[in-house]
Amino acid sequence: MISARPGDYLANIRQMVDAEARIAGLSEANMKRCAVQYLESEERCDTMLHAARKMGIRGFLHIPIILLMVCVIFDEKEELPQNRTELVGINFSLHSLYD
Repeated sequence: MISARPGDYLANIRQMVDAEARIAGLSEANMKRCAVQYLESEERCDTMLHAARKMGIRGFLHIPIILLMVCVIFDEKEELPQNRTELVGINFSLHSLYD
């Protein structure tokens, strides 16, 4: 069973499970390795990470799907947008290119 509701899990479900696992984000090294592999350059990766830090989303890049989304956008545009709203809007625009 998978639950995104920790309160419900602790109160009602925990006693019914045999094992428990938690999903952890990527380590710093793995995050950078994935970004370098996708962007095909350590320099481009560092530029993207700097832009993500400046934008205030650096902490979210440990989540693989967010990292991929940001890498795709950076790969297409060679920069990141100025705010998170634009980032999500661009992601939806790019998604329509692959449908």
